[in-house]
Amino acid sequence: MIEPDVLVDLLMTDGANWKRTMILRRIIIILLTVISFGCDSDDGDNNNSSTNNLTNNTTNNNNTSTNNTTNNAVGSVYYLDSSSGLDTNNGITEDTPFRTIQRLSEENIPENSRILFKRGEVWNESLEVSTSFVTVDAYGTGDKPILYGARQIENFSVVSENIYVAHPSFEIGEGPGHIASDGVVMKFIPFEVDVETTLGAADDRSFTYDIYSETLYFKYENDISSADITYSALYRGITVDGCSDVNINNIDIEGFSLHGIEFRNCTGCNADSVHISNIGGASLGEVQAGNGIEYGGNSIGGKVSHSVIENIFDSCLSPQTYDSDTLISEISFEDTTVSECGFSGVEISVLSNGGNSGSAISNVTLTNLVIRNTGKGWSGRRYGTEGHGVRIMADGGAGIISDTHISNVIVENSIGNGVFILGETGSTIIEKSSVSECNEGGISFAGSTGTVSPYLTLTRSLVYNNGGTGLIYNCPDCYGLTMLHNTFSDNNSINAAFFSNSLYTHIQNNIFSTTTAMTHFYAGTELSQINMDNNCYSGCINMIGYSGDSFPSLEAFRDATGFESYGTENENLNLVDAIEGDFNLMSESICIGLGEEISGLATDYAGNMYENPPSAGAFEYIP
Repeated sequence: MIEPDVLVDLLMTDGANWKRTMILRRIIIILLTVISFGCDSDDGDNNNSSTNNLTNNTTNNNNTSTNNTTNNAVGSVYYLDSSSGLDTNNGITEDTPFRTIQRLSEENIPENSRILFKRGEVWNESLEVSTSFVTVDAYGTGDKPILYGARQIENFSVVSENIYVAHPSFEIGEGPGHIASDGVVMKFIPFEVDVETTLGAADDRSFTYDIYSETLYFKYENDISSADITYSALYRGITVDGCSDVNINNIDIEGFSLHGIEFRNCTGCNADSVHISNIGGASLGEVQAGNGIEYGGNSIGGKVSHSVIENIFDSCLSPQTYDSDTLISEISFEDTTVSECGFSGVEISVLSNGGNSGSAISNVTLTNLVIRNTGKGWSGRRYGTEGHGVRIMADGGAGIISDTHISNVIVENSIGNGVFILGETGSTIIEKSSVSECNEGGISFAGSTGTVSPYLTLTRSLVYNNGGTGLIYNCPDCYGLTMLHNTFSDNNSINAAFFSNSLYTHIQNNIFSTTTAMTHFYAGTELSQINMDNNCYSGCINMIGYSGDSFPSLEAFRDATGFESYGTENENLNLVDAIEGDFNLMSESICIGLGEEISGLATDYAGNMYENPPSAGAFEYIP
């Protein structure tokens, strides 16, 4: 296969910028990947058919079909019913459904086909899709059809009082992930030294996995004879590899040991209205892992929407590169709730994975998400340092992340930071979002400059009641920060802190509020190229720390620095109920009309139009 860099060199001029180069390179890689993986078209013979995967056929049929606007081949409709179906049926009508996914996999599936699972039914199998332009969906009435990856433990023995060793059986391509009792996943405890050390003092219904001896242990203090103990065995619920335009809709995926859905080397592959739970824990060498929905390899264009993803070993949603020279772009997560994920609610990662380089992720969009309780589920806080609501990180030397957009997202109650950004991350925009009640802090931005220069834009957002600093900015020589029309309140010790200089800083029209003694704004060094004005502060003893000096009042800070010509302070900002998180302005608030009109920011956090002049903070005053 022709190397992507060779084609780039042939097509680019010497003066091309990096972004144009990366876009062109990404397109070339995807084209070559599709050719290589052979997601088949109906235009001739193919040699990639397999009895173990869903593949195409060059012969169309006259059954019910779905026509795609970009591919007019006629497909088939396949029905599955795990209770009433028969594998001797033809599978092409509701009256003659297949019983098993295994039987379906023996078919040569043409493009533009639909695979329909009957609602209310359960399959203890995985689905692999290797045909483009395929839709997987539900038919009938009732609950979503379930793909279930766990099995009952029928063989276990006693290690010591209340501690058992499981003896599950696995087929080729299977592996353990987690243990559940009566449908609830047990608490994961990382293995240390031996089983007694690991589980001796652990809570009831905890489990561990010794990756070296490949042994599952669990603790159960009640009568185990009547317990329903299950273990995850199948790795993935649905796998889509090397395809384009595959849609997964209305499916419930539970109990798999690695991923719920994995899209790898895909273009335009989506999931809508899916429910994914109790996923992960599988051992990959010396690392245990597992995500709800993962985009990997070279993937361009994909969306997850209207879904619920919960109780996941690592991350609920994740585009990530873990090989060299891989590119992921144009991925969006919309109108989805994620909770109890051990590593991150949403993880955007370029991973070095032992020395990878040259990879990139760009244009990932998060819109209308609710992200709760990261690091507080059955897998705990992964590695003891993760558990962030949103984690955006490019490992050193591995590659870059650029153009991440977070809009109308609620992040709350993470054990780590609400939003954690590190490495060569380019532009990150956070707007009309809320970050609250996170143990370590609200937003942590610690980028590094290389191929791209990190820049954070934070507008019309709420950052409040976090256990650490509301915003930490520590990005030496990065392009900078724009912070406009936000409301910060009662973040532990400091509302916003700067530990390094940057090329540009714009802080305007914000509210800094506190009901306790704290510092609103801290900068450990003098900030260059700074525009800081029209901000509204509640009074406190040590209001601002700047370049080694402490200022008890805004007036003292203004006199010393020349900043905040139009900023103001008052002991009471007259917010409706800051303690309960209602930061709307009361009629007597001094923040009303304090701001300066800013081009491009027409509406506030709630979608109301800003007046001219606007109020400071995330909310415009509404009489």
